[in-house]
Amino acid sequence: MLKKRKAYIIQLYCVTRYWILFFKNFSNLQYKVGEEMAIRSQLLKGILEGCILAIISKETVYGYELAMKLQDHALDVSEGSIYPILLRLQKEKLIQGEMRKSPSGPNRKYYTLTDAGEESLETFRKNWEYLKKPVDQLLDEEDV
Repeated sequence: MLKKRKAYIIQLYCVTRYWILFFKNFSNLQYKVGEEMAIRSQLLKGILEGCILAIISKETVYGYELAMKLQDHALDVSEGSIYPILLRLQKEKLIQGEMRKSPSGPNRKYYTLTDAGEESLETFRKNWEYLKKPVDQLLDEEDV
């Protein structure tokens, strides 16, 4: 029960952080390429943790591979942004890392989801849907 509560609190924090950043930046939207990228970056920070958990839930990956998978989904995230999140997720016991030999080059740390990570991901999915639907409705309405 305590694990579920902790996972829920963590996900609630991430989703809340996402929306705070969203509304903070939304009021200042100006359609210039540089500013659009900055706004997108801020929005991504709030949901990146959930996206990382989702990828790791599907397969065991190492850091660089994770960055490439995020980029394959049009989420342009640098490795430098990913590693601190991976470290935090490990400390929170949502993922675990294991060093393995690489077919080329040095050993790599591969990440897998723990049971607590599965619960956290499920909570993230529920919270994402809960927040995504009303925002989509607001953005699609002609008279807001």
